[in-house]
Amino acid sequence: MKNKLDHPEVIPECFVDTNLIQTLVHGTVNHQHGCNNVIGSLNNTFKDRFAIGIIDLDRVQHRKNNFFSQCSKIAETSHLTLFKHNSRSQYLITINPAIDKFILDNAAENKISLEKYDLPTDFKNFLSESKQNTSNLDSRFTKLFWGMKDVPEMRSLQATLQYLIKNKYKATAETAKRYFVGELDSH
Repeated sequence: MKNKLDHPEVIPECFVDTNLIQTLVHGTVNHQHGCNNVIGSLNNTFKDRFAIGIIDLDRVQHRKNNFFSQCSKIAETSHLTLFKHNSRSQYLITINPAIDKFILDNAAENKISLEKYDLPTDFKNFLSESKQNTSNLDSRFTKLFWGMKDVPEMRSLQATLQYLIKNKYKATAETAKRYFVGELDSH
């Protein structure tokens, strides 16, 4: 029997993204492997329903992706961009260029030691660890994400996700933007 997801409407695309998002929303989410599968879920499975997709931007050529042409950019931080579908209650968060750089940059900017979490500090080895199929269950990453809970981009991402999940069809782009840029905080 398949486990019931706490947040089936939240759809990250890679394993370490899934770990991060599950840590931030305090529950299981709908992992779909790859950007195209996330976009496919938004267009098909969740076509007429509220959903939030989370994808790395490194592999997406959004100029060539029809889904992006149906969205408006709401807000942007150093590594994150929030989009809202123009006619559906759907949101897309892109991580630029990818989750690995997002984690490493935020850890460095906020003086968080990866060694404390038994994770490599150099990009190549960190990438190797984060790309493992088991990184969604890797407690080292989960502990790191808990340790990064006060990092501004993490707080904004968490606050935005929590606002959207709680308000689903009642969420407004303007309020989502305020959470995303850190004007509002769920903590």
